[in-house]
Amino acid sequence: SNAVIAQCSVDSLYDGTDFHGSINRTAFEMYCNHLITKCSDSTNELFKSNNIELNDIDEVLLIGGGSSIPKIQSVIEQLFPQKKIHK
Repeated sequence: SNAVIAQCSVDSLYDGTDFHGSINRTAFEMYCNHLITKCSDSTNELFKSNNIELNDIDEVLLIGGGSSIPKIQSVIEQLFPQKKIHK
């Protein structure tokens, strides 16, 4: 997740044809941006629907593979400024 470029390989992707390619971080973030925005919006919606203020949160714990993506970490840090983020 911290690499600038990632290599991708899929054996027999379609009809016996293998796929080999790469993607850079900028392209990856561009393709995933709508999903990251949707998660951020869902978080805000969850807090509003339960009458919880973002300031009520003391610490944030990020777990799972996606939590190591720098763009996701950046969005979380913007949602919870000045809070301790455990990565």
